[in-house]
Amino acid sequence: EPLKRDPLLPADPAYPSSEQDVADYGYPTGIIGLRMFKNPSFTDEMEKTWKEQWKKLEAEGKNTASTYEASDAVKTYFQRPGLEQPPFLVGITCAFCHVAFDPLNPPKDQANPRWDNLSANLGNQYFREGDLFFGWGRIVGGNAIRTPGLAGDEAKQERARKLAIASKDPYQTDGLGPDNLIYQYGHLQQSGTSETSRFSYDFINNPNTINQIFFLSNRAGFHETAPDGRPVTALHILKDGADSVGVLAALGRVFVNIGGESEYWLDRLWDPLTGSGPYPFSLEEVRGGPSVPEWRRQELKEKYPRLGESWKGVEARLGPLAAYLIGYDRPFKLEWAVRAEKARAGQDAARLAELDKLLPDPQRARRGANLFGKYCAQCHSSKQPFYPLQENEGKALLTQLASAPDFLENNTLSSDARYPVTRIGTNAGRAFATNAIEGEIWSDFSSKEYKALPSVGTLQFQTPLHLLSPQFGPGPIVTSFVAPGNGRGYYRPASLVGLWTSAPYLHNNSLGRDPYQERFADDVSSVSNRVQMFEESIRQLLHPQQRRGVASIKLTTQESTLLGGLEAEKKVLLARIVWQVIRPKLYEKATTIIEKKIVNKSAQEIAKAALAEALEQAQRPGQGLANRRPASQQAQVPAKRWQSGSCGAPRRRG
Repeated sequence: EPLKRDPLLPADPAYPSSEQDVADYGYPTGIIGLRMFKNPSFTDEMEKTWKEQWKKLEAEGKNTASTYEASDAVKTYFQRPGLEQPPFLVGITCAFCHVAFDPLNPPKDQANPRWDNLSANLGNQYFREGDLFFGWGRIVGGNAIRTPGLAGDEAKQERARKLAIASKDPYQTDGLGPDNLIYQYGHLQQSGTSETSRFSYDFINNPNTINQIFFLSNRAGFHETAPDGRPVTALHILKDGADSVGVLAALGRVFVNIGGESEYWLDRLWDPLTGSGPYPFSLEEVRGGPSVPEWRRQELKEKYPRLGESWKGVEARLGPLAAYLIGYDRPFKLEWAVRAEKARAGQDAARLAELDKLLPDPQRARRGANLFGKYCAQCHSSKQPFYPLQENEGKALLTQLASAPDFLENNTLSSDARYPVTRIGTNAGRAFATNAIEGEIWSDFSSKEYKALPSVGTLQFQTPLHLLSPQFGPGPIVTSFVAPGNGRGYYRPASLVGLWTSAPYLHNNSLGRDPYQERFADDVSSVSNRVQMFEESIRQLLHPQQRRGVASIKLTTQESTLLGGLEAEKKVLLARIVWQVIRPKLYEKATTIIEKKIVNKSAQEIAKAALAEALEQAQRPGQGLANRRPASQQAQVPAKRWQSGSCGAPRRRG
């Protein structure tokens, strides 16, 4: 029983008073997983100004749905992002990423689901996090207005309409567009993934699937040692098994990653302007433990007056939260979904026949069980032999187990052990995450055993630049990478529970059909479409020759730059930052790559000259990187660019 592996705190504390409740949980936003909190930096004078402007618009009849016009305060807020204080701040909860449509009871109308159409433990595989941050979500570049220019009269008219509205309503602005590389970085993020290291940045572009929560009470426990020497029994939930100091501490880290102890945490992150950090998020400092020297206590108290308050609130709720998550013992069985769909179909014979075709043939399923036991169960089963066996003996026993009628009952379909990525053979980027190794931001949340993992050896990566231009040689550039070890280079096997509900596959949803393909756009969550996506994705998983190969490398949708879509002043500011901070490292790295990888002398000279000119131009006052050489002097390149994917040599920084 996992609750006994890591002793829980005392029983549920009494629910806080209503005032404290608002302070902890905020106000509803109307969006599942987002809460509003009063901004402590929003002064009484600011509030007075906002209200006066609002009343003026109200008196003029300009704050209705049909005649809405933003106040000057709202416009100023959008025009000066990060400099103007809003009345409220927005907090993210677990539900923002984890609540999804229930596969057993999908909504009739996806835009208007009922509560009983939602599930909190599946993980939202329709989530478009990259677009939310860097595209139409407008979290970054929220006030940007791109110039008209989309193909087709209808699109141009719509853009012109937006431009007209934007002068009165900044909520109608476009945000970053496809001419901006940051937009492309977000837009190309796979559906249903979350870049959990977007703020605790680890210099690896490889977002993960959102973890499903099933059968926690049956998951394998691993005896490991916390950084302070305590023996713990840990569950491996993260993709690399780095969360290895017990259930409660692993849950607590999630709260920090979405805003808990934010003042202290933000100062521990990597600073792109100075290059300093990251530094460990010290639980001893946050808790005010006895090993913190007195001078450091005083320093922390002066800089972070409320340090530890949020963490105390988190720890008081970890026990009940763990009990809630352990209660999810219901898998999403396809036969249950079909049964429910049949009940809704009534006497519709055609629909009933269609639903019958979704269920597997019993004879084929029995043969599949034998194959699963022989080739898959060693990694993808929580039911394992209790003693070491030779390989052939183990396969025979697992084949026998997999054929048993109760094999799938309470089986998490994962051993949860860490395996070298050289054995797994999938995309290596996320396996080399560095945040939990010694001295990094989450090092207090990983075990000594994790930090002592040996190197997985040497990996080789192929970069197919030769497909872009013959100047890169006749074949792909092969790069060897010696894995550093000490925690890096490992994955735990994914759970296969409810596999039919969660296509596409692999740890970054890179294998199979994207749920937002045009033919699924109207009803991606229906049982039939989930099964169709499962069929197409699982065939690619089991038949490598059916995969997309080189076509799976991410391509930007058009030419783009870091400065695309920004106003001239911001281009100059960003260019100067690049010049002062990034230039030395960038030039050194680029020169090394050019000299080692491009044998064509003319191409080498072109690349050096282009880099030198861009950096020189970036420092000129009043200019950004907007000016370009005449087309006749530019190196000819294809219209589309290869985006540096997550399968490049995974360096920690650089």
